[in-house]
Amino acid sequence: MDIANTSLTFERPKLSVVTTLYGSRNFIERFYSEACRVAGALNLPFEIIFVNDGSPDDSFEAAHTIQQRDSRVKLIDLSRNFGHHRALMTAFSFASGDMIYVTDVDLEEPMDFLRVCHERFLRGDCDVVFGYQKQRRGNWLTRAPGNAFSSLFNLLCNMEVQPNQVAARLMSRRYVASLLTHRESDPYMIGLWAITGYVQIALPIVKSSTGISSYTAYKRVALALNSIVSFSGRPLLLSAAIGILICFLAGIWVTFLIGRWLLWGNEVEGWTSVIVSVWLLGGTNLFFIGLVGLYVSRIFGQVKQRPNVIVRATYGDLKQVSPNEGSGTTTDQKLCGLP
Repeated sequence: MDIANTSLTFERPKLSVVTTLYGSRNFIERFYSEACRVAGALNLPFEIIFVNDGSPDDSFEAAHTIQQRDSRVKLIDLSRNFGHHRALMTAFSFASGDMIYVTDVDLEEPMDFLRVCHERFLRGDCDVVFGYQKQRRGNWLTRAPGNAFSSLFNLLCNMEVQPNQVAARLMSRRYVASLLTHRESDPYMIGLWAITGYVQIALPIVKSSTGISSYTAYKRVALALNSIVSFSGRPLLLSAAIGILICFLAGIWVTFLIGRWLLWGNEVEGWTSVIVSVWLLGGTNLFFIGLVGLYVSRIFGQVKQRPNVIVRATYGDLKQVSPNEGSGTTTDQKLCGLP
């Protein structure tokens, strides 16, 4: 059958392949072909879900053209750019397959990894199979920040997150249902994937490179700060500990100065140590005030209860899935800000 011209209606999918679109025009057709090839080879009814995350190019038009000729393709159009992680959560809330496979549209993780994940998944002893790189791409100078962040995240958040994870992963329906119960105003997927639990298996994968990443240095730093603030209160405890330590050292120094004055009299000294101390303590105070501000900002964003995304339109046979489907608990349709 020609995958480019099919318009048949298929039974409820066993597999949902989901991805997000942002500046992705050049990858969409190839992603569709590869998804059809690999998912079709598994001999499972499947669907492909594209989420247009406010893409500035004509990614929406390209995906819509494919959707019109193939009923297995579904398209969710967000009203603007809400961010990759929020778009992913939206895709999961509409995916109806018993298994959900997520990967980036640029196919830096080859689509054949879906077959590898499925083979491992069929053993029945896990709910998630995901990929990780044994070593990040690039030289040591580009790899060092990522490796340092992984160690810092695990240390501060008291979590065991597999370093060098990639987006590609195959998940069970019940795992995704549990994932959707999180109500993060600014979700960080690596942390949510880990904190949701279940048995997760990591498999090595080799990523290719398709060009310059859309994640700038600023976005990477912002994501790092957001991830730590979202999953750990330890930085606040650390700031309190440092404050106590500074007070203790200052007390010792004041005691020394008073003792010296009583024994030998006061001496006129330079102001270098004073200026250094003022700048050091001032910078420390500003840093920790900013840190507290990050937590207050997170609280402010959460209590407003604004929708994480706004869906402008959907195309194809899409229905929002309850996060508690199959769990036996009360359903809650309030996902993604939809009525």
